[in-house]
Amino acid sequence: MNYLLGISGPLDTKKVETVFTFPLPPSYANRQIHDGTVYVPETQSVFAAEPYSPKEGFSMQAIPFIWKLDLSDPAHPNTTKVYPSPPLTIANGAYYHDVYVYWAQEGNYSTPASIVQMDLRTMRTKVVKNNFYGHRFNSLNDLVISVGDKAFFTDGYYG
Repeated sequence: MNYLLGISGPLDTKKVETVFTFPLPPSYANRQIHDGTVYVPETQSVFAAEPYSPKEGFSMQAIPFIWKLDLSDPAHPNTTKVYPSPPLTIANGAYYHDVYVYWAQEGNYSTPASIVQMDLRTMRTKVVKNNFYGHRFNSLNDLVISVGDKAFFTDGYYG
C-alpha cells in the first residue's frame, strides 16, 4: 500500500488525487456503488465492482463487467471494463491471494451467495464456497484470507 500511496509512514504528507471519475449509472438506477476494491501488485492494477440493477425494473442481478484501473504508468492511469465469466452476482468484498482475486458475492434469488475465485489471466470465475454444511449463505460481503490460507468473511442477515 505504501508503494501505491508513495509514502513511507503515517506522518508523511498525503496527497489525494482523482485518477478516474466513474461514468454516471443508467437513468433508472438510483444508486451506484463501487465495492470490492482490490489492488493486484503484479499487474499494478485495481479492480472494483459496480453493483446496480442492469435493467430497469429488475432487482440486483449479475452485471457482466467489473472495473480495472491500470496503474502501471502512474502518469497515465487507464480504466477499462473487464468481463469475468461467468459474471459476478452483486460482488461486494474482494481480496487478492496467490495470483487470484477472491470475491464475496451477495447473490440473488437464482444465484446463491458465495466466495468466487477469479483468474486474473483469463477472467474465468469459479465458486469456491456457497454454503455451510448445506445451508445457503445470506448475503456475503467482505472477506480476507490469512497467511495460513484461512478465509474469513461476513454474511449479513439481510439476504
